[in-house]
Amino acid sequence: MADIDDIRREIGIARQELQDLKHCQLQYFSIAIASTGSIFGLAGILMNKIPGLDNLGGWAFLAPLSVILPSWIIFFDKATSITRIVGYQRILEKLLKKQDEYEYIGYENALAEFRKNEKRAWKKIRGEEKKEEKKKDNSDGQALLLTRHRYWVINWITFLILSLICLIGYVFLSKNNQIVDLTLPFGIHFLAPKLTVWITPPFALVIFCLAYTYWLFLLLTHGRLSYNNCTKIWQHILAKTKEE
Repeated sequence: MADIDDIRREIGIARQELQDLKHCQLQYFSIAIASTGSIFGLAGILMNKIPGLDNLGGWAFLAPLSVILPSWIIFFDKATSITRIVGYQRILEKLLKKQDEYEYIGYENALAEFRKNEKRAWKKIRGEEKKEEKKKDNSDGQALLLTRHRYWVINWITFLILSLICLIGYVFLSKNNQIVDLTLPFGIHFLAPKLTVWITPPFALVIFCLAYTYWLFLLLTHGRLSYNNCTKIWQHILAKTKEE
């Protein structure tokens, strides 16, 4: 039987870690916005004061992507930790009321079990989860994206808008309009605008971050990483009577 004081102490630790993770998310979000504005402002000042820096405006629009894109990914990666901790905290709170239902082994040991058995546990509860989600879709529809998860939606859209501003700004302000001869393997040559050559890598990175974070967003809201589904996985892993 788990000690009540240990459980209460761990609940307090979990709550503090949740606050730290949310604060970390806010910091990354703020850094992305602040760095974008700072770089744009600095570039504007330099262009006005130093002759011959007309092309700096285009490059200044790409520079913030080095901060925006990592912050975008880290923000939603932290969200996966938040939902996992919330699910574990719910189990601890149940243990305070009914100690014989789940096994208390401490968070680090429990986390190791979670990582080892997460996918196997999710497969076992997936059928039931799909039925529940189907009922929710019929009743709430896509409004779920704009009501229950507005915080994540707003942050995802903000990161996307910042990235698009960088790409569009570079296209409009860049002076790299000359045609260049590109040599590919097997002796293949083709002509392309220098603007296209430089914009392709950052554009590809933005598309990757957009797709990856959107996939995480779907998992966080309707999939394996949602609050309720993380709780169900914890229940399966920590239940004293486990189905093998």
